[in-house]
Amino acid sequence: MLQSEFDRLTSRPYTEEEFSDIHYVYCYHPSVESKKDIADLWTIGGICLIKDMLPTARRVEEEKCRLDAARTEYERAGNRYKELIRWLTNGKDDELRKEDNQ
Repeated sequence: MLQSEFDRLTSRPYTEEEFSDIHYVYCYHPSVESKKDIADLWTIGGICLIKDMLPTARRVEEEKCRLDAARTEYERAGNRYKELIRWLTNGKDDELRKEDNQ
């Protein structure tokens, strides 16, 4: 979310540091589903509410990072497996051809 988008949704003033926290909560808190949601939360509760939501947002971000890392490792393992099967299959085919030619 751009700061200009947030400005259009709320008239409550904020600092750059506050916007950083607002944006973080917008990105990671599970109860925030839209730009309007975060603007409404800011309008209703200000920085106190946003600060209260930060620990949950941090936990969600940490788990998302773990999930992304696990997904990447899973894909790498799958690729290694496919490569091993391809190598073993091609290697056996080569050995069979050699035996047939002898």
